[in-house]
Amino acid sequence: MTGYRTFNEGKANGYCEYRYSGESRIDQYHYDNNGKAKRHCIIEYDDRKNITMIKEYGFIYPDTTRMVMLYLMCNSYDTENRIESAFEYFSDGSPSYRYRYSHDIDGTITQTRINAATGKTLTITKTTNDKFGNTVKVSEIAPQDSPEWHSATIDY
Repeated sequence: MTGYRTFNEGKANGYCEYRYSGESRIDQYHYDNNGKAKRHCIIEYDDRKNITMIKEYGFIYPDTTRMVMLYLMCNSYDTENRIESAFEYFSDGSPSYRYRYSHDIDGTITQTRINAATGKTLTITKTTNDKFGNTVKVSEIAPQDSPEWHSATIDY
């Protein structure tokens, strides 16, 4: 793929170009309709085609001319090539969130636990699939000591 256009209610509102650096890196350049740069994303892969890092650069203020890092995510994988954890970082490089994943015997993600940089659990999402791999239930909870405590279950 070399790029794509984005539309909002049938009207073009920008485009993205892809540039490849070997087998392990893709640069995405996002522009508005006038060709003005909006964002630059770097996606890096390991030799098993797993996304190991995503960096996103953009403008904090619309009138600035220098892009800064807005977002960084690093993923790690287990020996069976399943995503194990992901770390998100703030634009200043300090850690923000950690995602930890659990899998069933087939490698399907069954639980996602999101922790703040402090280690406090923010949410736990559990997914149940039927024998065909279709999601049949998603449950999400936040710890009861959380100021935004909630619990939700969706049955399909």
